[in-house]
Amino acid sequence: MTGKGYPHRGIVETREAIEAGALTAVAAVEERLEAIAAHDGRLNAFVLVDAHGARSAAGRLDAQGGARGPLHGVPIAIKDVIDVAGLPTLAGSRSRAGHVAERDAPIVAQLRAAGAIVLGKLRTYELGFGTVEPGTGLVIAANPWDETRWTGASSSGAASAVAAGFCAAAVASDTAGSTRTPAALCGLVGFKPGRGSVDLSGFVPLAPSLDMAGLMARSVPDMTCLAEALGFGALKQDGAPRIGLVVNWDLEVGFEPAALPLWIETKTRLAEAGAFMSSVSLPSLRSYHDTCFAALIDEANDLYGASIAAADQAFGSSLRARLAARTALDAARARADRPALEAALGRVLQTVDVLLIPATGGIAPKVSSLTTLGFLSNPQLTTPFSLVGVPALSLPAGLVGGLPFGIQLASRDPNILLRVAAWVEQVLGVGPLYPTDVDAQHKD
Repeated sequence: MTGKGYPHRGIVETREAIEAGALTAVAAVEERLEAIAAHDGRLNAFVLVDAHGARSAAGRLDAQGGARGPLHGVPIAIKDVIDVAGLPTLAGSRSRAGHVAERDAPIVAQLRAAGAIVLGKLRTYELGFGTVEPGTGLVIAANPWDETRWTGASSSGAASAVAAGFCAAAVASDTAGSTRTPAALCGLVGFKPGRGSVDLSGFVPLAPSLDMAGLMARSVPDMTCLAEALGFGALKQDGAPRIGLVVNWDLEVGFEPAALPLWIETKTRLAEAGAFMSSVSLPSLRSYHDTCFAALIDEANDLYGASIAAADQAFGSSLRARLAARTALDAARARADRPALEAALGRVLQTVDVLLIPATGGIAPKVSSLTTLGFLSNPQLTTPFSLVGVPALSLPAGLVGGLPFGIQLASRDPNILLRVAAWVEQVLGVGPLYPTDVDAQHKD
């Protein structure tokens, strides 16, 4: 525990403490369960805490002796769109009431085999695409940095839980930025491997051509441990990386004035550290954003449209409104435009190690400012890499007004991405970040 009231032991620290005999798997689980009991009544990160299952798994690991794998004794949690054997997978939707998973999703099974301990299921917006519905009484996961501000996209429970120290890492999903945006707004590292690199069996689908797994952790070394357990590898960066800057996208972002100086400073510091910076040009951010969401809405309607028409009250109002934004023209145009947009980004990624862009245009907005269809009017910086299906990662660049501001890297190769991310994190010297004292927010 820290003086802030949260346990902040990440993956690396937890693993090292267990290996040194300073911590047991049971103790690692208990400190997280205590934090959840103390604080999650306010944050609402979890929809279900499997305390019995976690304690049993930890006890078995301790009884075995020796390390089971690279994540031995590390407590993690799973977004509730992913199957965990014996637990409900509700995906935030009344339409899935009564669904209990018969087996672990492959990604969960892989992490358990590496020694990870599952604490429970994390809150999500409906089917990964609903949103905050102010005034409806809908329970949402709060941002531990400021509970009046948005936690970001559908993996909100994952970001809230990792930021608050309820778990050392989280497994989530990322269709249009659902892992990278919450990570950026909560001061975390969010990693989306490339399309096809992770088996998505056991995931509740949203848009099959865009859906990907997402991982959240507190630092790049922690993320690398998690990724390596899934078969990715990240050697140390050999020399300074080649970093591409999409200059025309900067003009479309609509930066908050307070965040712009930190973005400029970030690029300057990386260049001064020796990165080979080059300017590249791509089709507009708006074109990627619109095509991504047109494809998402079209595919989600194919999956759920008939069910909504037959029993609309089983689905929330924000999800129904978002799926109703579909038009035949949007879908046809997305199918026509997508190959050229994918090819353009693919060509640029062959010329650099990574592209560097902001993860968002500023800090977490107030929850009260959000609207159901606001995503249509504001181009999101995560969407190009979702549309094209390349690996992307967000990480903290620092604080703006006491709240996290994140940047985003994308690459043609997940291992290159993780290597460069480690170099960037070291140069910036920012992470890991910790929220302000949650108790201080509630003192009279």
